[in-house]
Amino acid sequence: MTALAAGAALVASLALAPTAAAAPQQQRSVGLRVNVADFKVFGDASANSLVLHTYIGPRTMTAWCQRAGGYFTSPYGNQPQNHYWAHLDEGGYLPAAYVSGVRVNEPIPKLPYCR
Repeated sequence: MTALAAGAALVASLALAPTAAAAPQQQRSVGLRVNVADFKVFGDASANSLVLHTYIGPRTMTAWCQRAGGYFTSPYGNQPQNHYWAHLDEGGYLPAAYVSGVRVNEPIPKLPYCR
């Protein structure tokens, strides 16, 4: 076998070989109900990070995972203090304290942790 033929055979075998790293599985987004008059979305899981967006009025936001971060206390008395943050589909982090049904310092139900 010539060097050219051996090289062509190697290229062909590499093209057919399975890749070492499989594509990551797609996570499903979870709808999170926010029932406050206005709220902020931050650049990181900390209230000291850059504010990316300010929303007016209740709405449903979609997130694909959550992680622990800095403690956040909502300015609204009926919302708990929490250190979990939802990573939103649109980018940025929403404090769990804004999400309806979340208890003090507990994760957001049904939302997986970020990897």
